[in-house]
Amino acid sequence: MFKLLTSQPLPPRVPQWEEFGGHCGVGSANPDKIENLWTDEMMKLTNADLNDNVHNPVIKQLEVSSGIKI
Repeated sequence: MFKLLTSQPLPPRVPQWEEFGGHCGVGSANPDKIENLWTDEMMKLTNADLNDNVHNPVIKQLEVSSGIKI
């Protein structure tokens, strides 16, 4: 189906997916609307907005590995 020009397999290009009938929305005549993962509000966040535990984590060693002392 796909002609390889190198020893390493190359990923199919969009026209090749179209010939194949599409794959995961690639080459689809009516692609699904893509929604952004991050909102504009999220993109404005900075390190100052992070919880203090991110900058100064409190790490206490457990008495036992399971965390449950018998």
